[in-house]
Amino acid sequence: MAGAGLCLLGLAVPAAIGISLFGGASEPQMPRPVEQIAGASSLHNRLIGALPATHASNHRQLESHFDTLGYTLTAVRQGEEVPRLFLHTIPQDLPELADYRQRKTAFIQIMLPLILAENEKILNDRRRLVALHARYAAKGQLQPDQQTWLRELADYYRLADFSAGREEDWRRLLRRVDVIPASLALAQGAIESGWGTSRFAQQGNAIFGQWSWKPGSGMVPEGRPEGAQYEIRAFQRLSISVRSYLRNLNTHRAYAALRQNRVQMRAEGTEPRGWALAGHLESYSQRGVDYIAELRKIIRINRLDKLDKAILRAAGQSDYPTTLSML
Repeated sequence: MAGAGLCLLGLAVPAAIGISLFGGASEPQMPRPVEQIAGASSLHNRLIGALPATHASNHRQLESHFDTLGYTLTAVRQGEEVPRLFLHTIPQDLPELADYRQRKTAFIQIMLPLILAENEKILNDRRRLVALHARYAAKGQLQPDQQTWLRELADYYRLADFSAGREEDWRRLLRRVDVIPASLALAQGAIESGWGTSRFAQQGNAIFGQWSWKPGSGMVPEGRPEGAQYEIRAFQRLSISVRSYLRNLNTHRAYAALRQNRVQMRAEGTEPRGWALAGHLESYSQRGVDYIAELRKIIRINRLDKLDKAILRAAGQSDYPTTLSML
């Protein structure tokens, strides 16, 4: 269900969405900048691998497994590792939970492993890129398989004119191949999906609300203007939605300042911080600076900044349940 043309939508939601009770996000108001991509990119799957997925039919089943794994946000904030539990979809009964705090906690627990896993893959690519850069600087050449990998990576990050012989191209690619802090991804996902309760999130795994211009590739928004052709892109699984979102922030020209600020943080010896990078997302919503303020409010109120240091458990450890069906 992939379309060629995509655009992030603006979900106009009240500022209190980060801290109050609500049933779901509103319909989109206007498009936002996004890179033209195919969500379930076979190239990217080949480069960094596709995540396995787990399915939970309801929140109670999922919460029981979280308990079995000892997976709580309190523990994670205190330094405990996050289990490699990758849900295929969000439980359909999430909007029915009476306690809004329970809904928010469940959303964070569901999305955090997915965000960390995609960031982990990006970091692996980044490490290899740094190593190849050092090798090329020292020897002036790369092996054929290394050249192929580098070319495919540059293409994926929308640098089709990349040349290993140009130092600036290495710097351009390194600016793009880097993580988006979990706090920022969680805050944006919360706004765009109503903490996982919106129709788009429930029916199409559309956590970050991307537009498709290909008829039949997604979901038609309520109140779409007459004559408009866009749809809200549906994803096969949550991980693909996360991957598409990360690639958007890492490639679109509207977020160049975010990437440059991230470079500066690394030059200063600090890890990228969601609170700071949120300040460069004015173009993400027609609400501009108010949108930035809401992102930061959600990060602060929900202590999401504490999750920027979260890490996944070692890949060799099995976190997959025997009572949940594997997809």
